[in-house]
Amino acid sequence: MYRMHKIKFLLISLLGISLIVVIGKLCHVRINITPSMPIGIYHQLNRIEVRQGDLVAVCLSSQIALHGNCAKGSIPMLKYVIAIPHDTVRVNTETIQVDRRVYIAPVKLFDHEHQAIKRSIQNGTYQSKGYWVYGFN
Repeated sequence: MYRMHKIKFLLISLLGISLIVVIGKLCHVRINITPSMPIGIYHQLNRIEVRQGDLVAVCLSSQIALHGNCAKGSIPMLKYVIAIPHDTVRVNTETIQVDRRVYIAPVKLFDHEHQAIKRSIQNGTYQSKGYWVYGFN
């Protein structure tokens, strides 16, 4: 008797989770469980114009991201858009500044094995030609 209740509970749970996933996809809702942003439920908008402050899903290289539903198999990470084309972006070892907004972004100089980390963006002022994104992780 106990085993039947346990199996019934598992089947109902799986059905419920499946239903939530299907409804979420139909209603353009994304559930975030990654450390890239606070865990929660986000409404997905499909629009062409991207503005500063928008939250976007970014697909990282599958070499550095976990397996997920991006085109190349990685998990999408949620990030804020902090700069759009033609914005002026200033980068130093502690912050990224876009117009008058300042984002904390300390540079890590060494990895956990004390090897020097090569920076892909050097200190300086940039005229954005694309989109700059910023996250919590």
